[in-house]
Amino acid sequence: MVDNIWIILVVIFAYFLGSINPAYFFGKLRGIDIRKKGEKNAGARNAWKVLGPGYGIFTGVFDIFKGFIVIFIVYNFGFPLWTYFAIFLSTLLGHQLPFYLGFKGGLGVATTWGTLFAFTYIFRSDIQRLIILAVGIFTVYFVISRFIIFPMRKKLKRIEELKFWRKILRFFTLVFPIFYILFNKQVVLYILIPFILIFIFIDIFRLKNKKILKAIMKTKEKRISGITLLLISFLICVIIFQKEIAILALTFTIIGDNFASFIGSKYSQIQIRLFKKSFESLFLFFATSFFSGLILITFNWIQVSFWLVLLGSISAAIIEIISTKIIDDNLSVPVLSGVIMTLLSMI
Repeated sequence: MVDNIWIILVVIFAYFLGSINPAYFFGKLRGIDIRKKGEKNAGARNAWKVLGPGYGIFTGVFDIFKGFIVIFIVYNFGFPLWTYFAIFLSTLLGHQLPFYLGFKGGLGVATTWGTLFAFTYIFRSDIQRLIILAVGIFTVYFVISRFIIFPMRKKLKRIEELKFWRKILRFFTLVFPIFYILFNKQVVLYILIPFILIFIFIDIFRLKNKKILKAIMKTKEKRISGITLLLISFLICVIIFQKEIAILALTFTIIGDNFASFIGSKYSQIQIRLFKKSFESLFLFFATSFFSGLILITFNWIQVSFWLVLLGSISAAIIEIISTKIIDDNLSVPVLSGVIMTLLSMI
């Protein structure tokens, strides 16, 4: 058992290691601030373009090494699995937000690949766990880069593009019900809670920065983001519902809402005026939720009845369409559908 103090010290060490930036120092040796040239970052690709291939290759190899070595060390010292994500996140933030460069470093692609190489070596005999970890680290990278680093540096204002990426990000949250299928509640909570804290930090940062708020939010309304509310609802489901029902509620919300938004809203013809939503969106939410539930029971990933899947997907679709601004559907759909399925399972 590793003491918590060692975990904290390694996380701090990972940040400082991640902050070592060869591209910046090579540029200074040549009288250049690489952050003001080319792609305007201190990453390996920009080092290749601005300083030359040799500098770019060395920077890339070193950045990969940063992601690899810390994970490899903690693995050999028996650190718990959940700490790998905290250590990767700290290394990534060190690379992207080095304190001595005014928090303007590289993008972290090579560092992320270095972590993946470490996971591949460590879990080469456990393909399922390797896939989950790989999805996890790229989700962390995607979240940090897309919602913090890119807006900070490029002041993104293309609202439609960001709305599209938000929807893609929601699909990545499938990692949580998948984790719950493979692991117990405690492991899922260890992974889910840090993600919630990350998104709360992003929301606080975003709401305090008017330029980023304008770029990221769907409207001018200042409020907590939908993805944060979604993760909080996941936490509620995992804590209060039986495992199978929590998995169904989470899956219905992620799959149903995304397909309804991506496809149903674009091809809507029949409007349900009372709720200002389309019949096509309602049907797609139900159909995709229902078939995703069928997949779960067909492969014996969860043990529930066909009727619970059917009625649960119907209830989730109805809850989604009647949700109002008072109760955000990111909270209402998983929690209320979970309550309904719990009551139905008692009959």
